[in-house]
Amino acid sequence: RECVAVALSPLPTFVMGKTYVAHFGASGNLSTVLRRRLPNENEAIDTTFPCRVCTRSKWSSYWVVLQKGQLSAGVGKRVGRGCIGTLDDGMYDQLRPGMDAVHYVGLGN
Repeated sequence: RECVAVALSPLPTFVMGKTYVAHFGASGNLSTVLRRRLPNENEAIDTTFPCRVCTRSKWSSYWVVLQKGQLSAGVGKRVGRGCIGTLDDGMYDQLRPGMDAVHYVGLGN
């Protein structure tokens, strides 16, 4: 089983150190991971939330919000409700305001 990945990037490609990714149903649907890989490619700013959010028998609605360095993700049709968790990356946002603003969304698994 693979997860649903939603990427938020300043360019139309994955940019190491600047792209955020929400992995819904990671680790065999045992968790959701919110992450920004650091430029050295070996480290990341991330947080993991134990939960089962993917189903085989029905469609699921997911949402992702990045605002002022806070990456939040959840399940459901209403943004802000059913929040799984939030990654606080506010320091990065303060150091690079506007320069790395998200302009593109990518989907994968």
